[in-house]
Amino acid sequence: MPTFDGHFQEALKALRSLRCLCTDINDIEIAFVLSSTTEVTQFGKLIQDIKPCGDHYGMYPMPVNQTWNPQIRLLNLYDLLPPVLQKDVEPDDTNHLLNQYGKYRYQGLKKLLAARELRYNAAMWIDSEAIVTQPFEIRPLFSQHLLHPIIWKSRHATDDYWVNCMASAARILGRSLDSFGRRYNGGAENMMWFVEREIIDDMFAFVEAAHGKPFLQVFLEHDDCTWETSVYHMHIQARKLETGPGSIFARYKVLESEREMIRWGLVPGFHYEEESVCGWGEVMFKLIKEPGMQPLLSAFIKRYGWHFQRVDANFFEPGQGESGNREMIKRWIYDSPVYMFISADLPGFHEWLAQDTEFANKEEEANT
Repeated sequence: MPTFDGHFQEALKALRSLRCLCTDINDIEIAFVLSSTTEVTQFGKLIQDIKPCGDHYGMYPMPVNQTWNPQIRLLNLYDLLPPVLQKDVEPDDTNHLLNQYGKYRYQGLKKLLAARELRYNAAMWIDSEAIVTQPFEIRPLFSQHLLHPIIWKSRHATDDYWVNCMASAARILGRSLDSFGRRYNGGAENMMWFVEREIIDDMFAFVEAAHGKPFLQVFLEHDDCTWETSVYHMHIQARKLETGPGSIFARYKVLESEREMIRWGLVPGFHYEEESVCGWGEVMFKLIKEPGMQPLLSAFIKRYGWHFQRVDANFFEPGQGESGNREMIKRWIYDSPVYMFISADLPGFHEWLAQDTEFANKEEEANT
């Protein structure tokens, strides 16, 4: 999880929601990648002071014997950088890279280098604005992914800016966007960003062989809009066609979002695709505004395991269609089930969820 001092409060809210609602939190390791030695020290102190869950978290009662013994690693981006990039920055100031390459490539460095250097067999990239919605176990999600991994793509990139981002990702891989389709869209379809060490290693080696220079140099030479998730997913899709049945890539299915959504009766919500710059992962939640869509969308999410969803902050306010309909949104969360809202600033979500329940007053008192 990459973060910085401007997002510390969001990262702490994400961590606290994991502490209280991820029931196997003590069995996993959470790595935060920060920007300086000062940030590592500051964030470490904030974690030590993180607010206990108490007897309830939102509308969820907490176990009496709940323990908090997480495996948390705090990493300084500087320590992950290769020497050629370290020489331009200091342990307590890596902002030169941010200023030179922009925020997307800077954040991409944090994610890619953590995946490369920590040597997990499998990991997940999560943004620091995430919040857990209900009790769940995260390890079974990894097991399901490793057994039946899927890469999602769209045939309808609706924004020229994003088409250029896809073309840039293809060039990093030493390929042309023509090989994927001129309106290809990938990387921000499903918001559950699993990464596997063997694939990361293969991607680094493949890019370096294609360009004759280090992977990070190639990555940083391209457009700031290039997302590491797009590069990673496009690499899997291409390598699946080039390697044999015994390779790690052979395990992956490559599915087209629109085709599967048609199969599951979600066509009435297709007009929301025009509102998305990055992919269906940005606007999937809007489909439940359409009458009768919630059960169909929940069935789709359950079948394909899209358990992390992005939503807008105003999603819970009264508006068009089913917007702001708390009971319908709760049905969507529980029926699907949606375990996490990712890339969303929702500071009052659990207070909102607890309204009209026995926990409403307790939650209000806990936050005053």
